Amino acid sequence: MLAKTNHTERIALFGGSFDPIHQAHLRLASAALEHVQLDQVQFIPAGQPWQRAKLKASPTHRAAMVALAIQDEPRFHLNPIEIEREGETYTIDTLRALPKGPRYFWLLGADQLENFCSWSQWEAIAQQVTFLVACRPQHHLVVPGPLQSLIDQGVSRVQPLPFEPMSTSATRVRENLAQGHAVSDDVCPAVINYITKHHLYQIKFETKNMDIQKQQRAVVDALEEVKAQDIRIFNTMHITGLFDRVVIASATSNRQTRALARNVQNKAKAEGLTVIAMEGEETGEWVLVDLGDIVVHIMQPAIRAYYNLEELWGDKPVRMKLDSPLPTTKKATRAPVKKTTRAPIKKS
Repeated sequence: MLAKTNHTERIALFGGSFDPIHQAHLRLASAALEHVQLDQVQFIPAGQPWQRAKLKASPTHRAAMVALAIQDEPRFHLNPIEIEREGETYTIDTLRALPKGPRYFWLLGADQLENFCSWSQWEAIAQQVTFLVACRPQHHLVVPGPLQSLIDQGVSRVQPLPFEPMSTSATRVRENLAQGHAVSDDVCPAVINYITKHHLYQIKFETKNMDIQKQQRAVVDALEEVKAQDIRIFNTMHITGLFDRVVIASATSNRQTRALARNVQNKAKAEGLTVIAMEGEETGEWVLVDLGDIVVHIMQPAIRAYYNLEELWGDKPVRMKLDSPLPTTKKATRAPVKKTTRAPIKKS
């Protein structure tokens, strides 16, 4: 008979505004899993931090974005304890409400640690958790004097966590969104789609002020300037509320695919359109340019034939007043798929 082992669950608590959650948050949590024997990392979106001004997105939106960002890592969990509690958010109240038994770690950056002794009831917090502090490799960890005294008494502990800092910040993400700049390097696609759908962070959808025909004309001009092939435009308003048009075009090489995507991006910005994201540029086989109202797919012919987006997005393309009419497509053999995201569905 096997002997029973008493395992104490080890949980890292990662509190923050997550307004919105971004890649630096996810990298930090992943670093904790890599360097510390943790059973899970709990992301705890703040309701209303007492030291912060009012947050931009509501607690419900911020929690939803966290859930989308962490869905692929089973050891990441959303803990809504602070957004479900009324009033200002205090870490000590959160710790006292957590189940007893697990060993808790508190995940934070070195800059936050320097300010830690200004937290409400910081001494009580320091005695209940082990701090996992993200530190740049080869750099000294600065511990505030009062906290160091508790460490010297053996009632608190700080554990350095190797982590290469990233320039990404929630402030930078919000500013880029407000200015219509792409944030695909800083925010995961599922969160970008959520932000776009709910028009968070006062995204300036200049495209709403421009006639959809003019938007199409700008996209087609940009594609034709770099010799795109077989350009087709589909009205998706009857399929999804996320965007109004899908444009599909072919390129003969990875180099041309990238060049087409960059020209669409540059042309769109010059026309005052919003560029939400550009994805797939690394490989160049299939690049997606998200302009808010219009999503542009630029593909290698073999990739285009395999995914057959023409069938996915409707039975016939939108016609424009061009020098030469766009080619038509065969009528689809099935009803259009009800799409809820910008990403295509892979064929089985």
